[in-house]
Amino acid sequence: MAMADFRSRLSGRARLYICRLVRRAVLAYLALAVCLLWASSCGSENTHMGPSEDEAAALVQALAFTFQKGIIAALAGEGTIGGVVGELRVKGMQWDFDRYSPDGDLFVDGELVVDPAQQPMAMRGDLGLSGSLSGVLTIDLVYSLSTGVFHGVISVDGVDVPLSERLCCMT
Repeated sequence: MAMADFRSRLSGRARLYICRLVRRAVLAYLALAVCLLWASSCGSENTHMGPSEDEAAALVQALAFTFQKGIIAALAGEGTIGGVVGELRVKGMQWDFDRYSPDGDLFVDGELVVDPAQQPMAMRGDLGLSGSLSGVLTIDLVYSLSTGVFHGVISVDGVDVPLSERLCCMT
């Protein structure tokens, strides 16, 4: 009964003012709830941003020496290339990256299939990245022994780095 008494004492103008105030408050709370839901999704896995083109290109350059040594090992039939941490083991057509790190900050795991008998030599596979960059390193390259040139694309977590360059000093 107290509520009914309160309503009856309000003028029509006061009731209209209160209704508008309540509507605005409800809209403000709804807008705040939508903003909070949107902001909370920013940290989810679905919004992962890949590396910049410069970071991807720097990674490719950092691994150039590793690929050079890997090719030498593949032509010899097998070999192990030590990184600052971990290693790359080459045996036959398998290149196995085991927590290999060229710099101690970036780590590479996974396997590439490389056929040294095929000319040009095809190099393909997906490698996992962790440390300073995370994601997937997709290799789709060919290497010509006669010209010493790599050609193809390396993708660093979706960022493509077209590659066509000669490796220095292959013997």
